Amino acid sequence: MMVAMLVAVIGGVLVYIIAGGDGGTRVASVAETGDCRVGGSPEALGPGAAGRFGEGSGPSLVLGCLRDRSYGGAAIVGYVGRKSDTCVATYSMRLQKSRNPRCLSPQYDWTADCYAYRGCIYQYFYEAGFTHLEGPIDPDVRSLEVRVNDRTLRSGIEVARAAKPVARQLHRTLPFGYFLIVVPGCVVPDAVKINFFGAGGSPHGHAAPWESYFSCFGIS
Repeated sequence: MMVAMLVAVIGGVLVYIIAGGDGGTRVASVAETGDCRVGGSPEALGPGAAGRFGEGSGPSLVLGCLRDRSYGGAAIVGYVGRKSDTCVATYSMRLQKSRNPRCLSPQYDWTADCYAYRGCIYQYFYEAGFTHLEGPIDPDVRSLEVRVNDRTLRSGIEVARAAKPVARQLHRTLPFGYFLIVVPGCVVPDAVKINFFGAGGSPHGHAAPWESYFSCFGIS
């Protein structure tokens, strides 16, 4: 199997493209779902998670667990960075690795770089048959509606919310949130629309728009 990788920063968003894989048609094994528990230690997620998080003086906590029949499992992990900043990263039990964490000093608003929107895409990558999108959201966002090419995505979505007690452990005074979306196949960012909803299903707008010149041409 041929594998090719491209890494770029587009409009402040980290973009990874790793070609090759199974196109998202497979069924995940038990090992690829991991032992993910909200509030638990990321050490239980798999061998690739051991020692990966927790660089600073604070706990490492699982904030959200994504379970998908096709993809497998992934976790949203919060921890304290080396500079006492708040860090969030996603860890894939299927790939047994994580990407660049989002780290922010406590004095900065969690969604400050989302341009007045309640959330935005921080990182996007394609690898092994799936497209991943993730980013920060306001704590009052409780759920997402994700449309891919005008079709509603029914699975592969996780919203994590760190309430005030958890946020304080991670060196933030206010609650914060983070989302992870996993889409089968290669999907260009412009084809994905993300709508936010609060408690009771009240509309909270949509993700901040961003531009990308990435194409799925030649990826199978």
